[in-house]
Amino acid sequence: MQSHDTDTGLIPLENALYYKSNVFISAKYKSTLLENKIINLAIGKLQQLKITDSSSLTINLTSAEIKRVFKSKNNVYRSLKNAAKTMAGDIVLLENGKGNFLLFPIIQKAAYINGTLTIRFNEELRPFISGFDSRYTPLEIAVSSMATSNSALKFYELFEKELYASNPKYSKADNCVIIDYGVSELKFMLGFCDMAHPSVKAAYKEGNYDYDALYESLPDYAKMYPTYSDFVKRCVLPAQKELDEISNLRFEFEGIRTEGNKMGKIRFYIYANTKNKGRLEQRAKLFANAAGANEFDDVIDIPDCEAPQFTELYENYVGFHGITKKDIDTMLEKADYNKERVCEAIQYVCKKDDVNGFSNYVISVLMHPEWDLTDKTAVVDGNDVNTEMMVAYKEHIHEVQKAENRKKNSKELWETTIKTRQDFPDFLNYMQETDRWDLEDFEAVFTYDDMVNYWRKWKVKSFK
Repeated sequence: MQSHDTDTGLIPLENALYYKSNVFISAKYKSTLLENKIINLAIGKLQQLKITDSSSLTINLTSAEIKRVFKSKNNVYRSLKNAAKTMAGDIVLLENGKGNFLLFPIIQKAAYINGTLTIRFNEELRPFISGFDSRYTPLEIAVSSMATSNSALKFYELFEKELYASNPKYSKADNCVIIDYGVSELKFMLGFCDMAHPSVKAAYKEGNYDYDALYESLPDYAKMYPTYSDFVKRCVLPAQKELDEISNLRFEFEGIRTEGNKMGKIRFYIYANTKNKGRLEQRAKLFANAAGANEFDDVIDIPDCEAPQFTELYENYVGFHGITKKDIDTMLEKADYNKERVCEAIQYVCKKDDVNGFSNYVISVLMHPEWDLTDKTAVVDGNDVNTEMMVAYKEHIHEVQKAENRKKNSKELWETTIKTRQDFPDFLNYMQETDRWDLEDFEAVFTYDDMVNYWRKWKVKSFK
């Protein structure tokens, strides 16, 4: 039995299902993993509020909700802002299997303001997310949130809609569902190819429904994983391993040769994965019982100022001795989100005279949870007796300065150093071959910090 949020009456999102029509699951559209996870989460929350023929298709997701469900250690604020900019441009193609199709943007509007992501779905999508009958498939938000690749998430949805005993594709002898997919069609289904690309739209509107031809109509830069071996290595095999670990299904596969003796199709054998049933139930219970509890820090993401248990801490100490909200965030992180420990550290430092850098000093104290704050002495003006304390303080200051320097210098490093190196053309070739990025798109999407880090990773690989 699913537990409910006592304040809202809703099932906690991480414990809930989201329903998609089978037509929507098989849709073709280019998207990122984060965008798909957010869409699934938004659909699940919207469905709990009961979608009717006239109800709004607008839903709000707070950053705290998203962090809790996705358990991401990345910068959720920047990620959501970037997602809000790109999600409204995702064009979906829906087919009914009879030659009819719809082509429209999934989301009419997405905006991230003051910690809340607001999504308004396209009215055209209503019939594909508002039902719960046999034409729709129930899916686990828990599995969606744990997926680490678009391939794993999309394969999960595609295979879940097929995994039922009355499916004509179900083989009693093999105790599995057997289904074939064209490799080119899968690339569109998994979000690697853009149905909105002008060459694809033109071909499709002329009645060309051959996905091999549609794929070939794309320019080379838009063709991800062009060879069968590359597609299997980078997409199918990692998804196979991941779904075996996180979901209630598993699959085997084999390539099928088609015209011209190429591997044009893949035959999948889809099995129920009973070993994970208990694990998924336990994860749901863990989230339902422990959302926001710091003893589950390996599962629950870092809380932010929207978390009610930390509101008093921000109200009492932001501005006190120059403490900022960012300082409180860092203090909570160092204290394992034990707000009492943060308060003790602040009060402890208050008792000391002439402390240089109050916030940094508090943080350096919190770096040593084993210390009894009532007995330890302080570093006062850099002169006191506690050598360990001085070392911790200097280490923290050093890390802060390094982070500030990296942030301050990344633009200059990219523009004046990296782009002028003799090996920069080799780096551009690597980006194109590995991730299908050209320089213009790369610089438009990523921050200077991200671009410098990407280049550094390439340098490490090139030396191996």
